[in-house]
Amino acid sequence: MAAEAKSDANIPQASEDEVRQQLAVQQFSAAQREVQMLATRVAEMEMQSSEMEQVIEILKTVPKDRRTWYSVDGVLVEMTAGQTIPKLYEQRAHLSKQIDDVTKDVDNKKEMLADFAIKQKLVVPVYKDDKKGGGGDKKLDTISE
Repeated sequence: MAAEAKSDANIPQASEDEVRQQLAVQQFSAAQREVQMLATRVAEMEMQSSEMEQVIEILKTVPKDRRTWYSVDGVLVEMTAGQTIPKLYEQRAHLSKQIDDVTKDVDNKKEMLADFAIKQKLVVPVYKDDKKGGGGDKKLDTISE
């Protein structure tokens, strides 16, 4: 019994503050990954919108009765160019709204992440004025341990 107690004394115990700090770092890292995934999603949607614009521009130059294939829920449907163009405009408008919504989510999550980092003392708030832009953008410098 004395040997077990002695071996437990040799194991360094993390303080409550250290455990909280480690948990906060893990939560911060998970939130950063989530923001990165959302930003990647925005980039993919912007690429899709660009491709859609290229298709619209090409279809504008062809005869309106030319046969085209349009994907509806993964199924190709035969249509004419005249029928496809309005559907592409509608789809592009919907995609633009999604891009705006996800971009707002990314911005909100970045702001929440910055606030969390300051609250948990993961970063030291250093506010720098952006003299070129004329705005007072705040930038955070992380603590290096």
